[in-house]
Amino acid sequence: MDSSDHKQVQLLMVPKILCSSLIFSTLLFLYILYGTSGMNTNFVSPFPLILDKTPLFLVIAIMPAILAIVLPRQMSRKMLEKLAGEQFQELRPQHIQIILTPLILRFALAESVCLFGFLAATQTLEMSAALPFYLVTWPLMAMSFPTKFRVQSWISRGQMF
Repeated sequence: MDSSDHKQVQLLMVPKILCSSLIFSTLLFLYILYGTSGMNTNFVSPFPLILDKTPLFLVIAIMPAILAIVLPRQMSRKMLEKLAGEQFQELRPQHIQIILTPLILRFALAESVCLFGFLAATQTLEMSAALPFYLVTWPLMAMSFPTKFRVQSWISRGQMF
């Protein structure tokens, strides 16, 4: 690995660590649910929409899910459009500064969707109540995880996500 590649890897370390920690927190929620006494962990019904407060939590979780898609893109659009005209050579610190806030915002909003699933599962004592929330959270996080090629694509296109 030459010094240029090493520098590129170092630049992406902070975004990767922050995003990984937010992904890990969703796994921690599952671990807590699994360890909760009285929790039904059999996943009898995959979408328990008729259980107590799960529909309420689903409706409330729609807003952070939509915001996780729309808001980060809008935040970074103008800055990335300025960079889109430039010839992209390599990742620079200014690129990371532009993408970091929208990236953290997307992951935090996606995590909040997962948190609503955690609340639904603790209210209903059905671990399967959290499943629809996780099915939204994890793909949203996976599509946005900051790899070198993904960040280069965002910058060259002038648009994140």
